[in-house]
Amino acid sequence: MWNMNKSSISRDWPSLWGLERNPFREAASEFIALASREMALRRLLAAIGDGEPVVSLRGEAGMGKSAILREASARLKGPSVHVLHARCPSELPTLVIALAEGLGIRTNGQADPFRALARGVKVRRGLGEHLVFLIDDAQHLAEEAWGPFDTIGQAGGVTVVRGLRDEGPRLVRDWSHSWRLPPLSYSESRDYLDSKLARAGCRSRVFGPEAIGRLHAWSEGTPRGLDRLATLTLRAAAERGETEAPATLIDDLATKEFELAG
Repeated sequence: MWNMNKSSISRDWPSLWGLERNPFREAASEFIALASREMALRRLLAAIGDGEPVVSLRGEAGMGKSAILREASARLKGPSVHVLHARCPSELPTLVIALAEGLGIRTNGQADPFRALARGVKVRRGLGEHLVFLIDDAQHLAEEAWGPFDTIGQAGGVTVVRGLRDEGPRLVRDWSHSWRLPPLSYSESRDYLDSKLARAGCRSRVFGPEAIGRLHAWSEGTPRGLDRLATLTLRAAAERGETEAPATLIDDLATKEFELAG
């Protein structure tokens, strides 16, 4: 049993599990090399290496698209590759201006910011660079808004990677390099939890097999869902004085979360 009052436990619960921090916070969503995520990353990097003009990485909210794009950005660092990583705004000109200025071209209120972007692309290609635009949350723009990027990529040397929240059949454009991130399998969910806990300094078992099964089932294999439920579970288990997270507690917490969401 923990010898602390409840308010202190709510604040300091990570240390009670031997953790240096909460490993499941959104800000701590680093890339974890699970089989399905490594496969998606390898396919993405291969398409960029082959000079594909457009690549689309799709998946439901919380599936880990952003983590894959960040890891791709880190692995693409090099003298012959120029990577710009941006979160997509709701207006196309805002995105185009950000990309142009990321290439060192001032738009200065130009009526057609695509001209500035095209100039920046031309300069960088002249320097022998391959340009990679990693655009997260690309679903914020309508499908037809992406057409002008095709023109920029026609001369080669540019790859636009879109991270898209998959909302079903609405995404109908036929891009051959388009992949959908699947949910994590049970074993991947286990490895995901274990890896995050280990990176935060945990050296003892926190979730048993049954608890991991409940976390996987309730989250439906979604990394963000695992993060949320694991945080709730460890905090609540610490308040109850548990030394291992009970599977039944996960059911109670998940049910309440669904009630609040409804």
